[in-house]
Order: sequence, then C-alpha cells, then structure tokens
Amino acid sequence: MTAAQSTAEALRDAMPSLCGTAVPPRDARRQVQLAGKSGDAALRPQLRELASTVVSEANREVVYDALHALWRLGEPRAYFLANARRHAENKWLAYFSILILGRDPNDAVVARELARIGDASRDNQIRAAVAECERSRMLRRTYGRFTRLDSRVGFILSHFRGYWNPVFFAEGVDMSAKEPGAAWLEHELRALSEEEPEAVARLICDADVVDLCSETEALSSWRGHMAGLLAPAAGDALLAMDRQQREGLDDRG
Repeated sequence: MTAAQSTAEALRDAMPSLCGTAVPPRDARRQVQLAGKSGDAALRPQLRELASTVVSEANREVVYDALHALWRLGEPRAYFLANARRHAENKWLAYFSILILGRDPNDAVVARELARIGDASRDNQIRAAVAECERSRMLRRTYGRFTRLDSRVGFILSHFRGYWNPVFFAEGVDMSAKEPGAAWLEHELRALSEEEPEAVARLICDADVVDLCSETEALSSWRGHMAGLLAPAAGDALLAMDRQQREGLDDRG
C-alpha cells in the first residue's frame, strides 16, 4: 500500500466519528490534518464531502480542518466563494470558507464579494468572519510600510505571537492560524525566509518572547514550531541555533 492510499484509507476510517454529533477523537482530526499535509490532490473529493457533511455545532472545528486541508492542496478560490455565498444554508462551511478567503488580502474580487455577503447577512458570526478579512487587508497595508528585514520580522512576531500556545507544541496539534491576517503573515514570513534564510532564523532565535516562553524548554518548543513555518534552509538554521544555545546553557550549568 502506498503512502497516498494509506492516508486515504485512514481518512475514510475516521469519517464516521468526524461526521457524528459528538466531539471526535483528536486522532480522527489528525487524519484530516495529515491529508492536507500529504500534497495528494486526489484526497480533495473526500475532504469536500467531509466539509459539507459535518453539521453538528460540536464538530465545527472539523469543517475548518477539512477546508484548511483543501486550501493546502490547492482547491480553487471558486469553491470557497461558493460556500461563502451559501451562508444561509450551511453556516460553518461558509464561516470557515470566508476565513480561508481572507488569507489573500490582495484579492480585490474576493474583497468585494465578501463585503456584499457581510451586508446581506444578519448572522453575527458570518459578519465577524467578513470583518476579520477586512482586518487582514488593513494589516497588509500596515506591513507594507516596513522595508527593513528586521522590522518586517519584528512586526510579524509581535502581531500574532498570541496565536501560539507552547502547551500544544509537543502534542502534535496543528497550530496553523485560523485568523486570515495571521495566516497571511505566516505566508509572508516563509517568503522572507526563502530570500534570507540565515538572517530570518537569527532574528527569530534572538527574539524576546519571554512573555510567551519563560522556560528554556518552552522556548525551544516555540522555535521548533517556528522552524516549521519557515523555508527548509531557514528552519534548519533556526533549529541549529537553538541546539547551539541550549548546549551553551548546559556547559555553563
């Protein structure tokens, strides 16, 4: 059995618990997240089925998992727009589709359509999702004022450090940000790390995040998470810097 077949089979096996009325086991949600990371576009029909089938309020995070996986696998914008337009039929499918669409704050077509949806809907959560996308566009305009690498990285780290919780790092939780602004900044950080891997890794390693990670192990876990957001060369450099720093602390201890 190939890796792709194994992922598809595991996803099929998890479907009953994912589509039920009770909160699904973490391992079942993990199968959806792994499908998104697999790079296998053949899984998209299963994920579309899952996203549209889940209707339980308790399972709404599964809808996000499926949509996020579809986004990672290259699902076209038209699919998410169609979901958003049907906000009166399937609220959570529309809500999370709107947040996915907000990940590209440069898309003027999407911005106009979401504004129309926000004006038409009287659902507070749908309107809140549209507002999040508008904040993403405002964030893009602010970020565009910075030209120096250290300023850009500093802005990214200060803006969405609150989305990271060190408690989850060692538990294998998908820490991708639902908020479109934070998701867009993750994309920008990776782009910067592709251009200047060593410099970006050093800026992250030297960042003052004591309010987030006061203990050495928590800081190391945070850097490990950050390394996963970066281009491979930058991620490897950050992990190497972290190891070197920890070894230095051990020598002094």
